[in-house]
Amino acid sequence: YRPSFSVDLSRLMETGDPLLNVELYPGDRVTVQHAGIIYVVGAVSRPGGFSLKTGQQDMTVIQALALAGDLKPIAARRKAMIIRKNPATASGREEIPVNLSNVLSGRERDTRLQATDILFVPESAGAKALQRGTEAAISAATWGIVYRW
Repeated sequence: YRPSFSVDLSRLMETGDPLLNVELYPGDRVTVQHAGIIYVVGAVSRPGGFSLKTGQQDMTVIQALALAGDLKPIAARRKAMIIRKNPATASGREEIPVNLSNVLSGRERDTRLQATDILFVPESAGAKALQRGTEAAISAATWGIVYRW
């Protein structure tokens, strides 16, 4: 029987410390902790879940936006929010407002996200209407050119 112990794999990989490089024997069991996931949804180029490197590691809002391919032009930058599990609240979650304009310009600190956090970036109704109007104008101009032939 061998006692169980933990190995800081990221430190082993970074430093190559031979004391952390444990020899394994037949019958040894290796358990690897599940990586946490951060979700980015809404007005971003590639919404989805993004894995953290280890279960304890966190990620910042700017890093999450980079993984999600940045904001769409119709993003409501001042109305984003982090949705975080919180058993202490009646709903079991809390909503943390994030002004992405200020974060991206450096006027506010870059908030750290935790595993299972959801960064929600809503669409701006005004920007979306402007985009739809532009698309309609281009479509009308294209039809006008086609029918003149």
